[in-house]
Amino acid sequence: MKPYASWSAALMAVVLAGCSANTTPSDRPATNSEAEVATSAAVGTGEIVLTAVDRAGYDAVLQEHAGKVVLVDFWATWCSPCMKQLGHTVSLTTQHEGLAVVTVAMEDPDDSEALKKALSARNATATTNLVSKAGGGSPAMAAFDIPGGSLPHYKVYGRDGKLRQTIALDPTAEKQFTTADVDAAVEKLLAE
Repeated sequence: MKPYASWSAALMAVVLAGCSANTTPSDRPATNSEAEVATSAAVGTGEIVLTAVDRAGYDAVLQEHAGKVVLVDFWATWCSPCMKQLGHTVSLTTQHEGLAVVTVAMEDPDDSEALKKALSARNATATTNLVSKAGGGSPAMAAFDIPGGSLPHYKVYGRDGKLRQTIALDPTAEKQFTTADVDAAVEKLLAE
């Protein structure tokens, strides 16, 4: 096999399966500046609020949305499918009453300006925007229960705060999920 052929095959596998987490773990402790990545802006002003969280902080955000259906989109700027689908996820915020949309960037909190830029380009001012304190390595994927570290990854919570559905890539499946599958999961829970 020619050298470029194996490289091309590996690239195609990543494109078809989605994006896997960076293999460089980011398990250093968060500094105070990382924990305070949030900008002080009101929702809807055009400014992006981005908050660094660990699993406990994520769970606290979910509790803040008690009584609503919550859609969580785990994404990264280095993940092409994530970037394509993020705009759709953000748009659901204004399409459904009773739905809260949370985005979680699985990247280094020090990259907050690039993350805010990506969110701003998708008008994500009405969503709750988080970034993993642990970045996007294996420890972070384990903390947020993202098996295999493949992104994009979605979690849908019912009004009772319980995880009702996970929408994730399945490398063995003939067909991967689409945004229509995400929409159907949200609509099903909103109808309950």
